[in-house]
Amino acid sequence: TEPSHLADPLPRPGAAGGSSGGAAAAVAAGCGPLSLGGDGGGSIRIPAAFCGVVGFKPTFGLVPHEPSTPGWKTLVALGPLARSVADARLMVTITAGFDRRDRHSVPQVHLDAPPAEPAKTRVVVSEDLGFASLDDDVRRAFRATVDRLADAGVQVVEDTPGLHTSVEIWSAIALAEACYAEHDEFAHHRSELGEGAAGFIEAGGDVTAGQYIRAQFARERIHRAYVDLFERT
Repeated sequence: TEPSHLADPLPRPGAAGGSSGGAAAAVAAGCGPLSLGGDGGGSIRIPAAFCGVVGFKPTFGLVPHEPSTPGWKTLVALGPLARSVADARLMVTITAGFDRRDRHSVPQVHLDAPPAEPAKTRVVVSEDLGFASLDDDVRRAFRATVDRLADAGVQVVEDTPGLHTSVEIWSAIALAEACYAEHDEFAHHRSELGEGAAGFIEAGGDVTAGQYIRAQFARERIHRAYVDLFERT
């Protein structure tokens, strides 16, 4: 049984959403056309949805992020927050590229190519990944977007990876790494953090080695499920 503090990472109602909420809110407020976000568990995607801007988590390693904190090396991908898809695409094109300092870095591939024609594009969609609970208005908004893609000529494929929620797996890795990545600094500056941030870091100390290792093993099963999904679609 996983500890009860491996909690749902979703933000509270009314928040800008996620750890890149400030970046998304700044774009939505017109403070600038672009912001750089970091997404380890939805921290670009959730703020983008909450603030009504464009944001996505790019292919892992596409945008290098060294130097950086020792933790979350295999969780966080850097990506854009913008007011249009074109701006988000341009930002990724500029920021992507291989960096030898980042062992996860991958070369930029075909990002400067013209956008694919809708009739030649295939998109795999799932409104709930086969397990998630959705509010009716969210479901309607999602279906309306899928219908617009189909009307534009995009080949829409409905499928899921066939997995259950990975929140506990993510939480075991994220909490433990948050706790130990900056352990000494946290010990000396605990009073300078808000209770939410400090509590998140402290909770990582309760994650056992067994839970962390099992979560890493579970990631392999998740990876294979998505490889299979893309191969069959």
